[in-house]
Amino acid sequence: MRLSESELSAVTTAFQEITIANRVHGELLLFGSRTSDAKRGGDIDLLWICPQSEIETVRRLKFDLISRIQFYSEPQRIDLTIVARESTSSDPFYRSIKKDLVPLINCPS
Repeated sequence: MRLSESELSAVTTAFQEITIANRVHGELLLFGSRTSDAKRGGDIDLLWICPQSEIETVRRLKFDLISRIQFYSEPQRIDLTIVARESTSSDPFYRSIKKDLVPLINCPS
């Protein structure tokens, strides 16, 4: 995994703060080129899997989470995708990245 200690800390701290403050839940996972030391690419691709009942709230929090991560770390490109837990088995995007996902933090319901 190509996340520095400070990047990982920024991501997990920001996720905890956002989920606690807004009373939402979910799991944050890394995907894309940063999952492999052998690959190149600079952006951080994150996947937030949340309960279907919270999907609209989580979508509204998307840019808050990205801003908070950037506040705690160096400015960089962060892509955040949101998927409802209940639809992961039928979501084509999720199925295409599933084997390469790296769990970062879980804030259970």
